[in-house]
Amino acid sequence: MENFWDQTKVDDGLMRLYISHPGESKPLPAVVVVQHQGGVDEFVQQMTRLAKPQMWDFPMRRGPIW
Repeated sequence: MENFWDQTKVDDGLMRLYISHPGESKPLPAVVVVQHQGGVDEFVQQMTRLAKPQMWDFPMRRGPIW
């Protein structure tokens, strides 16, 4: 699991991102963790590290859902 800080351009400048990536080359679904009032602290970083790649191995729905 790779964990690192990055940044992306937004309207008024740059926004920091904390990324946890499984390091696998196959397409995987995303897990988005929203920060709390304390920001991206150690607790939030730990929550991203708990989302193990094994948990992501489920069939992805494709096409219309009706």
